[in-house]
Amino acid sequence: MSYQGLKRKLTLQVASIPCLIYLVTVLTIAIITYFLGTFSPLGWNSLFSDGSGLQRLLDGEIKSYLFFTCVLLIGIFINAIYFLQIVDYVGNVTRSAITYLMFLWLGSMLLYSALPYYMVPMTSLMQASYGDVSLMKLFTPYILYIVPYMVLEKYEDNV
Repeated sequence: MSYQGLKRKLTLQVASIPCLIYLVTVLTIAIITYFLGTFSPLGWNSLFSDGSGLQRLLDGEIKSYLFFTCVLLIGIFINAIYFLQIVDYVGNVTRSAITYLMFLWLGSMLLYSALPYYMVPMTSLMQASYGDVSLMKLFTPYILYIVPYMVLEKYEDNV
């Protein structure tokens, strides 16, 4: 297997670690609250507009819980891959973490004044709490992660 193939495989494996941690945490909380009788995602059916095709995803507690868990897992996975690409590019984990946070915090401050709230990266993980959500609004913030990732992939030195 080539270096790029091994690197891509390792990136996917390492990026899945925070997803697994999140999934185990969410499942533990869901199981405990379900058996204690306090599991109640009330108000989730009002998040989507009436004409949205996603409205049928929230017709049951379990289906809506799985939907929002999957949306957050996708966001966590994309953020982890983007962070790992920054680590590869910068070459230092500490500087990469600072660069990543600067991108999120400073970039978000600049983007809030120019873009709708749902396109700003800091709100991508909180998207489910805003209401009137559509599929496009859920996945639009990740374009800001995918484009730099594609640029890094294109100009990456082949070893």
